[in-house]
Amino acid sequence: MAGLQTPDYPDWPRRMSAALAAKYLGISIGKFLNDVKAGRYPPAAEDGRLRLWFKDDLDAAIDRERAGLGLTTTDPYLEALR
Repeated sequence: MAGLQTPDYPDWPRRMSAALAAKYLGISIGKFLNDVKAGRYPPAAEDGRLRLWFKDDLDAAIDRERAGLGLTTTDPYLEALR
C-alpha cells in the first residue's frame, strides 16, 4: 500500500477499491480480501470492471462485529446515532 494516497477522515469516499477499503479498516489488502471471502466483510459491488466496497457496508460490518463482541463506545457522536 506504499504510495497510496488516502483522504483524511471524514472525507473517505462512499465507494472504495480493495486497497482503499483495507486502508480504511487499517489492515492489509490480503487480510481484507481473505476476510471478505470468509464473510467478515461484505462482498464487493461490481460497477463494470470495478469491484467496489461501500463505506456504509464496511461500517455496518464493524458495528455488527462490535455488538457481537460486546464492545462499547464512549464516543458521543456514535452514541448520538443510536
